[in-house]
Amino acid sequence: MKRRNCFVSNSSSSSFVVAVDPKKTKFNILIEVDLNEYVEDTITTMEQLDARWKKEEEYGEMDEAEYQKCAKAIKAGKTVFFGSFSTDGGDDVSSLLAERGLKKKDMPAGAEIIFTQEGF
Repeated sequence: MKRRNCFVSNSSSSSFVVAVDPKKTKFNILIEVDLNEYVEDTITTMEQLDARWKKEEEYGEMDEAEYQKCAKAIKAGKTVFFGSFSTDGGDDVSSLLAERGLKKKDMPAGAEIIFTQEGF
């Protein structure tokens, strides 16, 4: 096994040495993520949503069902965030979320995932 003893750029691996009970090898990692750090567009009104819809329609990135879910959320007083995670930015949290996508169990109560993509 190769060990990193210093900073290595463009590395896609990580080394570790751990001593545990062989029956207890699973563990949970809890991280707090502020979506605001990954938001590209914040939509709070139907006018903003309609403008976004026109833009998205041009590129085929939002379908009618997603639009309707966004509209319902806005009418219920929620804010709709459009954003993305990437493995290219050097941000470990972004890389993790890009690979696994958002999960309902991770979201705060009342949040609705309208669209998520994982493992690209």
